[in-house]
Amino acid sequence: MLVDSHQRSVRGICNRSGRPVGDAILVVDELGPELYDAIITSSAVICAKGGRTGHMQSLCRSRGIPVLRVAPSELDALADEATVLLDRAAVVLGEAAPAEPAPRCPAAVLGDIESICVVVTDTADIRATNALAPRVEHADSFFIREEFVCFSAGLSPIDALRAGAREAERYGAAVASELCPMVRELLPGQRLIMRLLDLRSDDAAKITSGDHVHDEPNPELGRHGARWLLREHRYPHAFRALRSRLRDRLGADADRVRFAVPFINDRDEYVRLRRFLGLGRETPLAVFVETPAAVHSAADFCASGAASCSSAPRT
Repeated sequence: MLVDSHQRSVRGICNRSGRPVGDAILVVDELGPELYDAIITSSAVICAKGGRTGHMQSLCRSRGIPVLRVAPSELDALADEATVLLDRAAVVLGEAAPAEPAPRCPAAVLGDIESICVVVTDTADIRATNALAPRVEHADSFFIREEFVCFSAGLSPIDALRAGAREAERYGAAVASELCPMVRELLPGQRLIMRLLDLRSDDAAKITSGDHVHDEPNPELGRHGARWLLREHRYPHAFRALRSRLRDRLGADADRVRFAVPFINDRDEYVRLRRFLGLGRETPLAVFVETPAAVHSAADFCASGAASCSSAPRT
C-alpha cells in the first residue's frame, strides 16, 4: 500500500480511461498531475509505479483515497469490477465479501501530532482539508509546487521567461492570481508555502511551445533546483510581479504566503538565490535539500536564514 485508508476494502468499477469516473477504481501505470481530475473522483487508485512520498500520492493521502501498487504485468487483468483489500494489500476481481470498517486512529495518537503540512494542487484541496473533522487544527500549512499551479492554470513558464521581462511579469502575476483564492480558504493560523519552479523535462515539454525542450532518457534530470533558476535571468521579474500582485490583492494576508527553494546544493547557492530574487534577511525562504549530496549543509542553510529544511532523494 502506497497510501492507506481507515477502510478495510474498496469496491468499484476499474477505470482505465484516465478520465474522471465517480467512485471508480482508477487503474494507471503511473500517477501524474495530468490525472488530477480522475484521481479526486476515484474511490481508490491502482498503479504500477511510484512510491509513498510522491506528490500525487500525498494528494490522495490528504483526501483519504487509498493507493495500491501492483506489478506492471498485473495491470492488464484489472477490468470490470474489483475489490481492493486494504488490510491485505491485495486485489480481488469481481465481488468480495464486505468488511467491517477498521477502527479510526485513537484520539490519544492524534493528540501527539503537533502540526501537519498538506500537499495540495488547488483551492479545492485546501477547502476539502479544512472541512475535515476532527483535528483539522493540526493542518497549519499547505504546500504547493509552482509547476502544479502552471498545470492547473494552463501557464507556460519557460515560454514566458524566454519572451522578455514583460511576459515574465505577466506570468508571475498570473501565478499570484491562482494563489489568492487559496489564501482566502486558509483558516486562522494557517499558511501557504509555494516551492519555486522545479520541472521534469517531460512535464516541461508538455507545457512549452515556443522553446524546444530536449528529450532525456531520465526525465527526472529536468530543469531542477536553484541552479536552473539562477540561469533563468528573467525569473526575478516574475517573482517580483508575483509578490507585488499578492500584496495588492491580499494586503497583510500576503505574508501568509511563504516560498521554498527547490533542490539546492550548498549554502553559497542558497545565498546567491536569495540575492538573485532580491530577498532581504527578514524574508523567510525554506530550502529543499538533495540527498545525500547536501544533507551535511543543513546547519549552514539554517544559519543563512532558511525558514525550514526538507530533504528528498533524486534519481
